Amino acid sequence: MEKHLSATRLPKWKNQSSVVRRIQATYPVDALGRGEQGIFRMRVIVSETGKVTGCVINNATVQDRLESPACKAMRKAEFEPALDADGKPFQSYYATSITYRVN
Repeated sequence: MEKHLSATRLPKWKNQSSVVRRIQATYPVDALGRGEQGIFRMRVIVSETGKVTGCVINNATVQDRLESPACKAMRKAEFEPALDADGKPFQSYYATSITYRVN
């Protein structure tokens, strides 16, 4: 936690648009058919090399049966790693939200 307070850079998502398109393309078909919508709050662990090493969906405000494939898609995410006060990469996290909305 201390490194985060003095970080000179937090993780920066390099391929966000391609991963977001992948997540949007995988809206759960059953949930779409039922008109289910929701917001998932997601946190990924980003290694000192910029690779995603873990993913957790938490605080979801969704229908009971809607499950997000976002963590699976996040395996393809690429990040510039966080940098500590000395400019050295360190393991960190990146938090974001995924909204599933029926149009």
